[in-house]
Amino acid sequence: QEESVELYQKQLRLVEHFFDRQIGVEAHNLKLLLQAGSEWGDQACLMKLPLLDLAAPTLRSLSPDQKRQLLQMVKALIAADQKIDLYDIAAGKILEKCLGKLFSDPAGNSLPANTQEKLNVMRDDAALILSAMAHVGSQNPNEAEKAFEAGWGSFNQWGARRLAPASELSSQKLLKAMDRFSDASLIHKNSLLTGAAACALHDQQINKKEYELLRSLAAALDLTLPYWHLAETSGQVYGPCSAA
Repeated sequence: QEESVELYQKQLRLVEHFFDRQIGVEAHNLKLLLQAGSEWGDQACLMKLPLLDLAAPTLRSLSPDQKRQLLQMVKALIAADQKIDLYDIAAGKILEKCLGKLFSDPAGNSLPANTQEKLNVMRDDAALILSAMAHVGSQNPNEAEKAFEAGWGSFNQWGARRLAPASELSSQKLLKAMDRFSDASLIHKNSLLTGAAACALHDQQINKKEYELLRSLAAALDLTLPYWHLAETSGQVYGPCSAA
């Protein structure tokens, strides 16, 4: 908890460094407002994507210099804890649509022109991303293995693959994989999102962190994730809601 508070204070100082103290104060007030207004307390993360959607028109209208400054700040905020996780990468891909390139140099991150080479690269990328998703909602390697197997069923035509250990899921590998999948066909993007949902649903329930990550992946891939019902008592997410 102390580490979390220290990190948050460090990020606020970064906001003030790139802009000014008033922006830092407003950012802090927004965080407090989300926490106070959310029945889920510190799990108000479910508001992140709607807020980004609301801000998108304004972000697109920024001048090139303003976009550059904001991108530099976002990079600094993400790097503040010295790690980049799958959620950061997915959220970053969404921001790129408004601001431009956020994370990686596009050199070497595009899919090969040769069909077979392209499929081989996509198979590796899909296994990497689904491995990251499997580790997010799992408490131990055995559970993560089951989650991955459930997710890889969306790509069973590509042959069997094994879960990548968490130690092999470097941020650079995940960044490149997401970059390349952003250029994949709609069929393959849908397969990836379906596989990610299957990973999360392998235990018949999805927690808030998994759900928010799924929504971020969907938005990063220009796909739509159906609204799922969030149970008020347990905080778990159960199945897509049928239209009322």
